[in-house]
Amino acid sequence: MRPVRLCPRCTKVLERTTIGETELDACGGCGGIWFDDGELTTLAKTLIAELEALDERFSDRRPASARADRPAMCPNCAVQLVPYSYAHFPGVTVDACRRCKGVWLDDGEVREICRQIRERQPSPPR
Repeated sequence: MRPVRLCPRCTKVLERTTIGETELDACGGCGGIWFDDGELTTLAKTLIAELEALDERFSDRRPASARADRPAMCPNCAVQLVPYSYAHFPGVTVDACRRCKGVWLDDGEVREICRQIRERQPSPPR
């Protein structure tokens, strides 16, 4: 059985959820989503609509004043996450774990990645 994972931002217990056959951890408090190594890449290639729905389901609805900026800690390794920018997604900086290679996306970052992927897709023929 997998241990309980805590949100890197607000330390609430992360909720397990599934997209396709991939089990993810999302925060009902701050709206962030944890992706273990390789999960985001796999899902972004095949299940964009499902990723967008997950992002909407866990959207942060707290007032801006309730959002605290504090160092984010890896829910797997308990080490501090570091900023990481994907070359393919300009303007999106996520939090990554150097040890386990998992990534934390704050509320809205999944939505932005999906938007950029959709912009690159060829338009359907008319």
